[in-house]
Amino acid sequence: MKDPYRFDDGVTRKHTTPDNRSVRQSGGGSVALRAGLWLLLVLSAAGNAVASLGSMDTLIRLAFGVVTVLCIIGLIVHHVRHR
Repeated sequence: MKDPYRFDDGVTRKHTTPDNRSVRQSGGGSVALRAGLWLLLVLSAAGNAVASLGSMDTLIRLAFGVVTVLCIIGLIVHHVRHR
């Protein structure tokens, strides 16, 4: 069944530059970026948990929290751009 909310008609098209040269899109960097964001997310969340349980300084916990939130935002943006 055709999705009425999609702009394309299901046909894969080549992307071209303004002077009609074909552009090859690679997905390898996309996978590495996503894996890196997930790894950093897990590490920063674990660091935040350890810092919170260990009663570390507030700035350390805040730094881990900011990194965690930025990773989540990066993963959401990456998902929306590549769906």
